[in-house]
Amino acid sequence: GKPMINLLLYLIALTLFGMSAAWVAENPGSVTMYWGEWRIDTSTAFLILIVAMSVIVLATLFSIIRGIIKAPRAWSTQHQLKQH
Repeated sequence: GKPMINLLLYLIALTLFGMSAAWVAENPGSVTMYWGEWRIDTSTAFLILIVAMSVIVLATLFSIIRGIIKAPRAWSTQHQLKQH
């Protein structure tokens, strides 16, 4: 069923994450980015950490904003169910 597929996808993602982390640990590198007049030098591991944290923050904000947008409709539906 669906829970089994979700578990399988979770395990695949976890395995890929572990393999990626091991690869980065074995192959430390540096990244240089130019943004306008700015030059940013960092390690590959730190860049991956920043990207991962950004994705988590954006996903959380998206979830909160979606909840706020859907709240009036959900409250209205719940309110109508209580009246009947």
